Amino acid sequence: MLLNLGTLASDQGENRKAYDYFQDALKMAQKMGDRAQISQLHGNLGALATKGGDYDEAKSHLQEGLTLAGDIGHREHTIHLLINLGALYVEKGALDDARPTLEKALRRAEKINHKRYISITQKQLDDLSRRV
Repeated sequence: MLLNLGTLASDQGENRKAYDYFQDALKMAQKMGDRAQISQLHGNLGALATKGGDYDEAKSHLQEGLTLAGDIGHREHTIHLLINLGALYVEKGALDDARPTLEKALRRAEKINHKRYISITQKQLDDLSRRV
């Protein structure tokens, strides 16, 4: 419920409210030991921090989410987090970090034939090629 409220608040541009919902949901997930939910919430917090320009916090959340997603073998969420980490690198102008991160996401998406993530990642790589 809190995750959904956070997502809705974020979609409506209410970032402070979204942050509070995601933090509350994270505390609950940690109490319950729900590692998949914890990983997802770190991803949400990372994306929100990227949107707000707090790149250090964003990277910390995204890497924490990636570690957890890898530990539990959640391939789709790992790809999603890699895409978000690549977007963070693009946003902060770290293009030399963005390309290998997005290429890694693309390889993993192709491995499981996840068409949506393949498409998203290819578009981001194409956009990145035009920037360089």
